[in-house]
Amino acid sequence: MKVLFNLKRLKLPQSFYRSHWYSTSWQQYFKGPIKDIIPKLPLSYQTRLLLWKQYERKRKNDIKDINITGYDINIDSNVINIDVNESFIKIWQNLDNNIKNNISPSQQVLLCSLIDDNDNETLLNMNENLKDYLINHNNINIKELKFYALDNKKENDQYQAKQALWHSTSHILAQAIELYYADLIDSENKQLILGNGPALKEDGFFYDVLLWDSKLKKNHTISLDKDIPSIIKIMKKIIQQKQTFTKITLTYDEAKQLFYKNPYKLAIIEKYKDNSILTAYKCGYFIDLCRGPHIYNTKLIKVLDLYKLSSVVIENNDNINDDNNNNIISSIEDKENNTFSQM
Repeated sequence: MKVLFNLKRLKLPQSFYRSHWYSTSWQQYFKGPIKDIIPKLPLSYQTRLLLWKQYERKRKNDIKDINITGYDINIDSNVINIDVNESFIKIWQNLDNNIKNNISPSQQVLLCSLIDDNDNETLLNMNENLKDYLINHNNINIKELKFYALDNKKENDQYQAKQALWHSTSHILAQAIELYYADLIDSENKQLILGNGPALKEDGFFYDVLLWDSKLKKNHTISLDKDIPSIIKIMKKIIQQKQTFTKITLTYDEAKQLFYKNPYKLAIIEKYKDNSILTAYKCGYFIDLCRGPHIYNTKLIKVLDLYKLSSVVIENNDNINDDNNNNIISSIEDKENNTFSQM
């Protein structure tokens, strides 16, 4: 059953504002009205951000002395010389209007892709650049750059744009959940653990959430009536902040260090132990292990509606002290209306 909310009437519980986490001391991460509802970052999240900055500096230092000259690439059957240091957003903005209109009449592209000489396609964020991609892929030759929008001529191209939009909204949902349950983060007996948050093949996305009390050995249940309206309100604040999605490549050891408090992410990382590259995305302060791609900022999301909660049984993880064989987690699903109407 779909549940609709009157977003104008939603309010966060007063206990949220009285929380010992509540503070405006970390306004460096957010600006504007969001500071009125966001608590102080738990220590483990501050550590996560510091690690991200450390890895980001290292990646930049690794490539700062590598020079790649201008690059000829095919965009919508036009050979164009591009600056490999420029973001794909900038490349799009500098294109001739006739080319942009032919790709997307609204000129509202959400993501892009690179196609190499072997016709392998890699989807990317619009705020990435070609130089980083070439360095991470041994200077493979790229023949085409494609842009994806909800009004592309090809239906499959529209689908790729929708998938990125839904997937990015799931990260916003996860960030809102972390903020709403901030008092659980560094608690001795309670844990908030995020599982998977993919886009669905049709109509939206979901995110798996475990609110675990190790002392009582039970899972806290998220309420459609009590919790979801407040989570939606936080999501809308995040969207209005125009937060950017940024990507980073990680080694196996770096990924383990970054997600040391999340046993489910650690289990995923372990599966890729022999892989030379793992990737993570940051949106605002929220960081998630993720292959992407994503839209380039949250303001591109116009309409959302969380409408379903369900329970999911997953394998027990040795890192969670549980006498049961399985853990039951809440799965939050979305039905998204992808029009460009105003929120």
